[in-house]
This record gives sequence, structure tokens and C-alpha cells, in this order.
Amino acid sequence: MNSEDGPLNLRPARYAYEDRWVYSHYQTLLPHLTGQLSRGVKTPGVHWHIEVNDPHAGAVKEVGILHDQADSDQLIILIHGLGSTPDAAYVRKATDAFMTLGYAVLRLALRGATGVATDFYNAALTAGLHAALDDPRITRYAHRYVMGFSLGGHLALRYATEIADDSALKVVGVCPPLSLEGCQINLDRAPVNIYRRHCLAGLRRTVRDSALNAQRLGQTLDVDVSALDAIKTFRQWDGQVVAKRFNYDGADDYYARASAGPVLHQLNIPSLLVCTRHDPMVPIETLQPYLQVSQLTSIIAERGGHVGFPKDIDLGLGPTPGLIAQVHSWLQGTA
Repeated sequence: MNSEDGPLNLRPARYAYEDRWVYSHYQTLLPHLTGQLSRGVKTPGVHWHIEVNDPHAGAVKEVGILHDQADSDQLIILIHGLGSTPDAAYVRKATDAFMTLGYAVLRLALRGATGVATDFYNAALTAGLHAALDDPRITRYAHRYVMGFSLGGHLALRYATEIADDSALKVVGVCPPLSLEGCQINLDRAPVNIYRRHCLAGLRRTVRDSALNAQRLGQTLDVDVSALDAIKTFRQWDGQVVAKRFNYDGADDYYARASAGPVLHQLNIPSLLVCTRHDPMVPIETLQPYLQVSQLTSIIAERGGHVGFPKDIDLGLGPTPGLIAQVHSWLQGTA
């Protein structure tokens, strides 16, 4: 193997293809595992929240952590992935890196992910992001960016198809599942899948907390909480929980109407998509039909896993290696 493949260059060349897959799992799991050793960010933030009016759930609280920089004119909103929270290791790492580069940062939670809302999220629920970018605490920045990871990246790109041209805004999606059905099939295929198990555990916590919060306020969340543990696949979850709550006609209807891929041709602002060829959660073949659209810069990295990249990754976007440094160059127009 070539030296650019880092630790894998010690293996015989005939194992190159297999090593790519081993390496993708390594790059997916290692940041998560090592991230558990450090729970904070270098610069503490303050709790941010705003209420939005949901046609079904009424007033719902959207929350996050705001890391302000009074002398900066640019802010980036970071959005975590499925079954996770704004405290995920990759979000904290990105927060530190962007703040070092001079950005203010809002770590935005998907609805219900932090256990304080009376409702939960789905892959097309952009109301919280709309509210955040309309908030005067955010609009005071002359330049505003959104960077989402995994499902957060899907949500960011979906948002970018819903708004008019905005010269002050750019969007980045990292390993987004543009075809929800394609990713569901991939993750449900094996009887045992550690990624499916991890994400479903996070989703169960989110829905249970949301239902309990709603009950305390005398509201009803249309979900049978007692049946959540029996759900073992994403298709079951999307059909029995998401589709029921958000008025989709089953899982297939949800996948067809919520997936960002088919609507990417409606992008109105500059957007960047970064994915990896051997992502164990988002197969490259589920992305390729949607990558050739205007306003979208698409980069397929040969190295990396699902939202995990080697420290020296070069995406061809600037002179400094590393995911955040490369994205920074693109955001600043210096790529």
C-alpha cells in the first residue's frame, strides 16, 4: 500500500482492499472511544435556547451551547449525528478547532437530543436550524456557516435547499446519509451491527425523555414508549416511531419525502459535501447519484471512516491538512 495510507502501509499489498475497510472502522470508532477520555471543550460556552411553534407539538424548545467570540465576525453552527448529542467527541473537537481559528460556535442539538424538549427529531426537521439562523444572537455575525455530521450533515444540506440565496451563509455536510433508505438497508442487513445498536440506544433515550417531558406538562407524545425496546432495526424505528409522529405513511414514505439527495438540485447557497469511500454507515453508492449538482462541491476521501478522518487528511482544499483546516479554507474561499 502507499505511504499515504498511514498505519496500514505495514501490511502486504494484497490486503489493500480489506485494509481499506478495516481502516474505515478504525477511523470511525477510535475518535469516539478516545473522545470519552476528555469530556470538555477548551473554551466553555453558555446554554442557548429558543422556542419554535410546531404545528403538532406546539411550543418546543430548541437548545444548544453557544461559544461566543465578541471580536469575531463569523460563527459556525455544528450539528451532531443520529442518536448522539452536541457533546459528541467529534463535535467538541471541531468546536475547539474552529474557535482556535477565530470562529464563534453554536453546538446545536437535534430536537430532544439533550433530554429537555417535549418532542424529538427526524431527518427532515429543519425548524430548529431555521430558528437558530434567524436568532439575533446569531444574525449579528456577518458571516454564518453550518457544518453537520452524519444526520446533522443531511439536515444542514436539506436546510440549504429550503432558503433563498444568502451571501453570508455556507453549508458543509460531513458523511451525510443522502438516501435514508439506502443507509437503512445497509445498517439493517446484518443481524448484529454495532452502529445500529449504538444509534438506536440513543434514539430510545431521546424519545423516552421527550415523552416524559411532555407528560409533565400535560401533553401527549404520540409514541408507545413501552414498545421501544422491541424495535431492533432502523426500518422498524422509522415506520413505528418516526412515521407515526410526523404523519408519514410508513417508512417508505418517510424515506422518499425526507431524503435530501433527491432535492439537492434546489440548493441555493454554496455547499460542501465530504464523504469517505469506505464509510461503514453511509455506502458511497447511496451518495453518488446526487453529487453532480450546481452549488455543491463534493469530495470523496479515500481515507477515513464515518465522520472520522486521519489528522493529516488532505481534501485538496488548502495548504493545511486536517478536516477542520481544510473546511476552513473552503469557507474562506481560499481553497
